[in-house]
Amino acid sequence: MSETTYDVVIVGAGIGGTLVARELARKGKSVLILEAGPQTPPTNREAYLENFYLASAKTPEAPYPPLEGSDPADEPTPRATVAATFSNNIEPGWPEKVKKDKQSFIYDPKASYLLQKGPHPFASTYERVAGGTTWHWLGTSLRFLENDFKMEQVYGVEKDWPFGVDALLPYYNRAESDIGVAANAQVQEQQLGKVGLRYAPPDYQYPMQEIPLSLVDQAVGGAVDGVADFVDFEGLEAQVTPTPQGRNSQPYDSRRTCAGNTNCIPICPIQAKYDGTVTLSEAQQAGAKVIPQAVASRVVVGENGAVTGIEYIEWQQDGGTITKTTGTAKGTIYVLAAHAIETPKLLLMSRRDDQAGLEHGVANSSGMVGKNLMDHPLYLSWALFNDRAWGFRGPLSTSGIESLRDGAFRSKRAAWRVEIGNEGWNFSIGDPWTTVGDFVEGTDHSQLNPDKRRLFGDELVAKLNDVFPRQWRMGFLVEQSPETSNYIELSTDLGPGAPTDGLGLPRPVIHYGLSDYTKLGFVYAEIFARDVYRRMGVKNYTQNPRKVVGPNNQMVQNPTWFPLEPEWRKIFEELPPELKTPEVTNLPADAQGIPEGFQYFGSGHVVGTTVMGSDKATSVLDPDQRSWDHPNLFMVGSGNFPTITTANPTLTLAAMALKAADAILKQLG
Repeated sequence: MSETTYDVVIVGAGIGGTLVARELARKGKSVLILEAGPQTPPTNREAYLENFYLASAKTPEAPYPPLEGSDPADEPTPRATVAATFSNNIEPGWPEKVKKDKQSFIYDPKASYLLQKGPHPFASTYERVAGGTTWHWLGTSLRFLENDFKMEQVYGVEKDWPFGVDALLPYYNRAESDIGVAANAQVQEQQLGKVGLRYAPPDYQYPMQEIPLSLVDQAVGGAVDGVADFVDFEGLEAQVTPTPQGRNSQPYDSRRTCAGNTNCIPICPIQAKYDGTVTLSEAQQAGAKVIPQAVASRVVVGENGAVTGIEYIEWQQDGGTITKTTGTAKGTIYVLAAHAIETPKLLLMSRRDDQAGLEHGVANSSGMVGKNLMDHPLYLSWALFNDRAWGFRGPLSTSGIESLRDGAFRSKRAAWRVEIGNEGWNFSIGDPWTTVGDFVEGTDHSQLNPDKRRLFGDELVAKLNDVFPRQWRMGFLVEQSPETSNYIELSTDLGPGAPTDGLGLPRPVIHYGLSDYTKLGFVYAEIFARDVYRRMGVKNYTQNPRKVVGPNNQMVQNPTWFPLEPEWRKIFEELPPELKTPEVTNLPADAQGIPEGFQYFGSGHVVGTTVMGSDKATSVLDPDQRSWDHPNLFMVGSGNFPTITTANPTLTLAAMALKAADAILKQLG
């Protein structure tokens, strides 16, 4: 246990925690960061790259510790994977309470750190390592729109933020400089000003010029740019816009220019993409101290309601042996920046039955800790160009359709943004392996080999050279409404025998589902995709399987699939005939082209669980991101968001961290 009392103790060395640490350290404050995972790769990034090269599945977690295939029960900081067992049988050791729950799937405690109870699985993951999930983020750095902050006021749905866009504008500017965002503000505002994109000052410039549109982007834009008659968009024009992104279009901040490796997820091999270790290094250079492999286990609260320390477990691993020592970090102010799942887990672990007000956990007088868990449930749609468009070049995505993100339709259904992918059907079906396997083995999982031919030699090469350059996909990031039924609890709350992690700490139990408001967004995503394919004259290959292959090669219910609600059939019945043909639907559907249902993917955007608000009875944090209950406890991260909106969260997370740093400096005097 250290005898030093710091000005600020921070839990978590992701982008939020390191931005706060750097800002405070540069002002001469003493700062300690507790980081659960290794501070840096074992030797350098080459070790992570080697993991990535050798991994059979190039998942977002593949390059990073713990190594793929390890048992979460044995790991001190297990990866947050979502490995499904697709089984109705509860694993031995689960408490009786779980066995009584009706659900079509469970998750094996030996295969996944996250324990899920449904009704649908939370399909996103995150990293517990210095730098956090920015190691495997795409780099998308979008600002929120003006109405995103006042959804209840404008549309009568969701919640309002405790401040408007004007409060974040100066912090957006600073965050874009810190990350190194490549974009053109004038192009962005000209094309998206109608849906409330704001900049200040009017002549604001991003740090770098935008990344050019890919050939795929140009092909899509040629079909949809300027079109204003898409279903349910009240005349809004579709526009393919270069996406602001945290990667270098020129040398910046001692990092190289993007070389177009097309594997930004899970790792940029040349560090052209920003990650949180950049800011961590700056914080350390300014004097911040880091204790790596130190897992916070309890927030200690004094009798006056102020936090007095953070208890932590420092671990070392030698082969299969884990050694642990404990300590308490003391400071004047404390900042939790441990992620939108790990932060509420820590607060819930810190409950005290012997102290009034803490029976339900620290900072939880509202009962909202862990509540309103959100993601961008992702609808994927993919097609085949008639001519080669030469994807697989450049970053995974260089543009999107952002001009349909706001409108009166949000009063009845979720909005979305469209990400245009440059990686063919890699994300969609696991290509190039799936298509190659089809033509080698005579199968048709890709739908590109309906005759189930087996090809060899030059014929195989010619076929692959024909289909791969024509693949492309769209990803619809659907906003998810905040629901208290989506929440996190501790595994130990389920009763004796519930699984714990490698340090003996409780594991997060996820309760997750999609509201009708969110699901209806999928309906219009499908309709929009059909219309795009019709205008381009291309064939739709999207699959939304109701059944998938489970254990013993048996077909079982797809846990990320949900049915079309009966009242939504009319929406499809009233579509024009040209939007019901097999070329533009290609889904399991009836004779009228009405789909049975949809499947979703996770976007890795973990939001909610420690929400800000204007009322302490319904929120965890005040507008400065300070706990209503404990005057010297702050939290930073996307867990603070009252709503998820349609934009990827990292830029707003960073802007809010800088805003919190200013509030902390003011409180420290």
